[in-house]
Amino acid sequence: MEQISFFSLLKNPAKKNSFNCFIYKDTPVFILRRAYQRSLNLRVEKNARLQINCSLSTSLKEITAFLEEHWTWIQKQISEQKKLIKKYPPKKWREGENFLFQGQNFILKYKFLKNQTLNKVGFHFLHSKKTLIYYWKKPDDLNSNILKKELISVYKKEGEKSLRKAVHHYSSLMRLFPKVVRVSSAKSLWGSCSSDKSLSLNWRLVAAPPSVLNYVVIHELAHLKYLNHSPDFWSLVSHFCQKYKEQEIWLKKNAYAMDFLLLHSELH
Repeated sequence: MEQISFFSLLKNPAKKNSFNCFIYKDTPVFILRRAYQRSLNLRVEKNARLQINCSLSTSLKEITAFLEEHWTWIQKQISEQKKLIKKYPPKKWREGENFLFQGQNFILKYKFLKNQTLNKVGFHFLHSKKTLIYYWKKPDDLNSNILKKELISVYKKEGEKSLRKAVHHYSSLMRLFPKVVRVSSAKSLWGSCSSDKSLSLNWRLVAAPPSVLNYVVIHELAHLKYLNHSPDFWSLVSHFCQKYKEQEIWLKKNAYAMDFLLLHSELH
């Protein structure tokens, strides 16, 4: 979520942090006071909870004044979060439920393994013809935590395979070769490029359309030549991905569609 902040002096710093809460206009506000904190900042968290980070000396009067000053912004953030929660409800892991994979909705189906072992099948999950098939042997396999763990394992494997394939393909086309390619589990960062020519790419991009995954790869490879977002950088990106703006828009609009792949949901 967005963050608002202003700077204030840290007075009489103590050695320990403190954590407490209060209700402001029917909204729970959690206050985290830290000895090293020199700013007062606000974050809208899950379930419309507000968290204030501030110095140990910040008074409740200062905090409530800050909340009042930014209340319009806060209400907007809470409203947007509620819309996202409604649009992307938590997965219930039931047959017939949809899961985004390579930009398309795949339907979850269960299949009982009567005379086979999972070793023969290969994985609990297989994907085919817009269907995610979950093979189970015993009732415990249908535990939602196990289901999620198994699904994430398949997405990670497919994501890494797709990303490395795209890097190999576009590196050859662009004549730009990274020293290292790492597959990341970052919550919100889809890709990054360091000054030592190392790329980090998020495996959750396998849930997005292939064109979006390819765009992120092209974007990060272009940083090997231009470690900035200059006109030259965007010219290089557009040469290999003419509709890159469409891909960026898709990511911004659908980032939370991949929330189910996080171990700890950002929404629920």
